[in-house]
Amino acid sequence: MRVVFGILISMFVAGQGLAADPKAFRDCADCPEMVIVPAGTFTMGAPDDEPDRQRWDGPQTKVTIPKPFALGKFEVTRGQFAKFVAATKRPIGANCRTFNGKWNADPEANWRTTNFPQTDNHPVVCVEWYDALAYVEWLNTKGGHSYYLPSEAEFEYANRAGSTTTFPWGTNRADICKHANVADENVKQRFPQVEAHACNDGFEFSAPVGSFPPNVFGLYDTFGNVWEWVFDCWSFDHTLSDGTPAPVTSGEHCYKRMIKGTGYESVARYARSAARGRDDLPEFRNAVIGFRVAARLN
Repeated sequence: MRVVFGILISMFVAGQGLAADPKAFRDCADCPEMVIVPAGTFTMGAPDDEPDRQRWDGPQTKVTIPKPFALGKFEVTRGQFAKFVAATKRPIGANCRTFNGKWNADPEANWRTTNFPQTDNHPVVCVEWYDALAYVEWLNTKGGHSYYLPSEAEFEYANRAGSTTTFPWGTNRADICKHANVADENVKQRFPQVEAHACNDGFEFSAPVGSFPPNVFGLYDTFGNVWEWVFDCWSFDHTLSDGTPAPVTSGEHCYKRMIKGTGYESVARYARSAARGRDDLPEFRNAVIGFRVAARLN
């Protein structure tokens, strides 16, 4: 089998088997659709012998997710974010970093207009970590569930969806373009210096959400498309993890926050389930960074 399920994943949650269709909900017309993620235990991080492993991807840490939670079925879209901006009048800055073979700050680029075409069904990008938190706060005025920005552990657990391998679908990197939007032949054709994957996923920059198959939990684009802000402070390894889904909220590197999930520009060393990234606060905006929200179920 290409996908190896972690034997530590809880097979039944409240009497419902892991293989059952995931339940989904939406609290309001403007709210993201949410998918219930089952409780379980998994190993966060990359083993020492994983190809392309970075030094900050370990050490591997056993983490228990004690109860189900909900995660956005898709990345928050530009259309959804526009509803928030219209309702709150929050000013969202520009000077977003865009990719043209290398990253440069563009004083004109913002969440509405980047250096590539977008529709309202594309993931919103060029938003800083505080913008993501403000969006969560706005959702919490809508009634229904209690929303928050997921932790690194919750995100990696949901992304792996029971897998223990380099990728959610297994170990074969040659299959990556079937499953995710990453640096591919489209990128290399425009930017020959990029060490892109030898396949074609059909997109040079971001793709509309849901363009690739979902994982076992019914979540889309947790691997590929755009990197996603999580709540955690940056740390240079997993030694600050306490084995729970709680985010890391202290340490000397809290002026940086974590991103997870791999993006459309990701080459091999960053296109793995265990891959971790970070960017500065405040007011750091990047055309390959978006976010999705989580929600508590009680």
